[in-house]
Amino acid sequence: MILLKTHIVLALEKESRWQDYPVGVFAELPSRKQVKKAIKSGALQLNGEKAETGRWMKEGDKIELFDLEENPPKPYDLALEVIYEDEF
Repeated sequence: MILLKTHIVLALEKESRWQDYPVGVFAELPSRKQVKKAIKSGALQLNGEKAETGRWMKEGDKIELFDLEENPPKPYDLALEVIYEDEF
């Protein structure tokens, strides 16, 4: 697992559930569906551990976003022959 980003909950204007709070906090998780999927897979952790989606957030909670992909895709080197090139 590779830690991508961390977020600390500051002051909450209204009570928020764990599954609702991270929506929009991380650019990688713009929707509730993606947040729920990340929580279920363990890519999104609360205070260093997996947490249930119904948990209520509180000030000072630490949210961590991990990349769970153990084997990232290998780069593919492809030599391309340039047939035409101009100044634009």
